[in-house]
Amino acid sequence: MSIQSQIEELRQKLHLHNYSYYVLDAPTISDSEFDLLLQNLIHLEKQHPEFYDKNSPSQKVGGEIIDRFETKAHATPMLSLSNVYSEQELNEFCTRVQKRSDREQTYTCELKYDGVAINIRYTEGKFVNALTRGNGVQGDDVSHTVKTVKNLPLVLQGNDIPNEMEIRGEIIIDKQHFEQINNKRRAQGQTPYANRRNLASGTLKLQNSNQAAERHLSFKIYSVHILNNHPFRTHSQLLSKAHEWGFPKSDFLQICTTTSALYECIAEVETKKDSYPYDIDGMVIKLNDIDQYTLLGNTAKSPRWATAYKFVANQAKTTLLSISYQVGRTGAITPVANLEPVWLDGTVIKRASLHNADQMTRLGIHSSDTVIIEKGGEIIPKIVGIDLSKRRDNSIALRFIPHCPECKTPLERLDGEAAHYCPNTLECPPQIKARIEHFVSKKGMNIEGLGGGKLDMFLNKQIITSPADIFSLLDLPDNKLVGLSKVITTEEGSEPRVISLQQKSIDNLKENLHKSKHTTPFEKVLYAIGIRFVGETVAKKVARHFKSIDQLSVASFESIMAIPDVGEQIANSIKNFFANPEHLALIDTLRHQGLQLEITQNKQQTKDFFVDKRFVVTGTFTHLSREELKNKIESVGGINVSSLSKKTDYLVAGDKAGSTKLDKANALGIDILNEEQILTQLN
Repeated sequence: MSIQSQIEELRQKLHLHNYSYYVLDAPTISDSEFDLLLQNLIHLEKQHPEFYDKNSPSQKVGGEIIDRFETKAHATPMLSLSNVYSEQELNEFCTRVQKRSDREQTYTCELKYDGVAINIRYTEGKFVNALTRGNGVQGDDVSHTVKTVKNLPLVLQGNDIPNEMEIRGEIIIDKQHFEQINNKRRAQGQTPYANRRNLASGTLKLQNSNQAAERHLSFKIYSVHILNNHPFRTHSQLLSKAHEWGFPKSDFLQICTTTSALYECIAEVETKKDSYPYDIDGMVIKLNDIDQYTLLGNTAKSPRWATAYKFVANQAKTTLLSISYQVGRTGAITPVANLEPVWLDGTVIKRASLHNADQMTRLGIHSSDTVIIEKGGEIIPKIVGIDLSKRRDNSIALRFIPHCPECKTPLERLDGEAAHYCPNTLECPPQIKARIEHFVSKKGMNIEGLGGGKLDMFLNKQIITSPADIFSLLDLPDNKLVGLSKVITTEEGSEPRVISLQQKSIDNLKENLHKSKHTTPFEKVLYAIGIRFVGETVAKKVARHFKSIDQLSVASFESIMAIPDVGEQIANSIKNFFANPEHLALIDTLRHQGLQLEITQNKQQTKDFFVDKRFVVTGTFTHLSREELKNKIESVGGINVSSLSKKTDYLVAGDKAGSTKLDKANALGIDILNEEQILTQLN
């Protein structure tokens, strides 16, 4: 037998043994026999690297080291779930679903794992990559660490495996292995890790996969997204089939036909949630019929066909150490309580928001108070009360600060508002940084490659001091940028990293700056400059009403108020913005840099084909991104909607468009356009 044949045979045996162990729960050989086969495979692969296979069972022991994390797109967006907290809110969710649906519904009830969401791509049954959730549209490629997860198959079993699919779930560290890791750290005189979820997240971002393999990550599946035609019609059927292919079986899945049955299921699990070997913070409720997903559609952030029931928050008591104050992009000052560290629901809590001066007054908070905290939605810590029985005699009532904690400017509070503001918008350091982050964000100028680490680097070196400096980077010689470096620390359990600007990063950044300058439409530029109260939707309406920054800058209060959904507060904010000479100087700089500060004439002339027509855009496109295509449709009068209905006029289907949407469009008689057809109409 040739060496290559020996290697292939060992790989096949080990894949089958993994399947027997993790899926069938019926191991066919002992652990020592498995380890011997694995060591033989590793030895042969080292001797013959020409037969390397990224999905070999040997990859589960680690060994891969990367120097950076690539960002890649999900085939379908990873949306977050909306939350409900009571039986009444659960009833309201089910009522909304039934009103939008065309049939009686059944639901699945599953555990909501408190882990790190992951999206794993398989092609022809073989592992391709694993991406973090990221912003829901794209995430970081952490394949090198995810491949070390023991119960995650790299090669699937069976004859009915789809050609292309994404498997989604949570990466977790269970309580037993978490304690083992911390016991080892204590024995070595190191500080134990505080939180299982943060450790799992940090482990995924380790550059050395050997270290990840030592931390015993596990995978919990929660959904299957098949990217081509398939015969499966229910979520529960898909999970069952995924188990046959090699994925771990869902720990808890119950099918319910009524809200009362759902609530009974939730109540049963909540009473024993602490007995599970891993952290769960609620239950996930989904429609079982996946054909209904397209009918119900999504909001901007969440699917309408699923929700998360969050368990009642536990509370803890701890001592207030001090109050610090954070400065936001608009100058809003937020008080934050610094606390004696306390354990609550799997997390060590050290800080909690106090929101504003009114909240501090309502609580009547004093120095060194014993405060009662809980997690809002089991995520964000908040102070909900004071234990007055433990208040010290010499404690002092705490008052909101009169000056900005950063630049010492006297604070202002506008009539009718709860927040205090620092009015020094042009010189207050945290406001400057937050304003630049807003300017380059995806919803703003969408400048990739200028994230937190690089931006801090430029700010520290004073290469950038305001949004006006961003596009000046194009004129800066490369030798002024190459070699700039910064040490950054991310999640708990990950190692500090040094990021250093290299020529390739600079080339990519300048390319993205050019793209942003020439392709970002006026309404996004208007949003990016950061006028207070002017969000993404308002920016679109204002831009389309006034057509240019020049017309907007001289518009009367009454003409701004005439725009639908624009009230007195927004109109005042716009007038105040353009009354500031520094803001006008920023606009002039952006104009000279070539940004689009008006809707061009051809965009103003809406086309009969598009005006007031409703479009659903799905799939991937060759000549422009999905977001760019949506912008073009809107610029000529079309309306983008997220889901198909009888009111939809066109489905624009690119490559890898979901079969469910195509079938639904055909059933409703909706015209389907391909990329060539929609571009022909646009041009």
